[in-house]
Amino acid sequence: MTLDPPMEVVQFLQFIGIDWPMINEDAVREVAGYIEEFAGRIEQAHQDATMTIRQMGTAYQGASYELLAQRWAQMSSRHERVAGHLPWRCSRAARGGGLHRGAEGRGDRGVGGAGGVVRG
Repeated sequence: MTLDPPMEVVQFLQFIGIDWPMINEDAVREVAGYIEEFAGRIEQAHQDATMTIRQMGTAYQGASYELLAQRWAQMSSRHERVAGHLPWRCSRAARGGGLHRGAEGRGDRGVGGAGGVVRG
């Protein structure tokens, strides 16, 4: 729910030196929801690709596969560091909690599971 004070109040706040943001909070939450969905799809694609590379280990052997698995593990680690917070921040923004990480921490909401390629 957007909090829109009357224009007179906004003008008074600006007069005394307080800038009231003219932002449509509902639109921001809507966009955050789209970004959250997009981030979830990226994470799912990453997990699917990780699973495919793991399954390749049953059919392929040798230096080329080892190099592929090693490089994928490196890139997966980087992916999780860069993109790991995106779904959490977007869902927080969509719920109206803002984009800043609060004192409650991230909990178990983190994106993950893809880690690196673990053959077994």
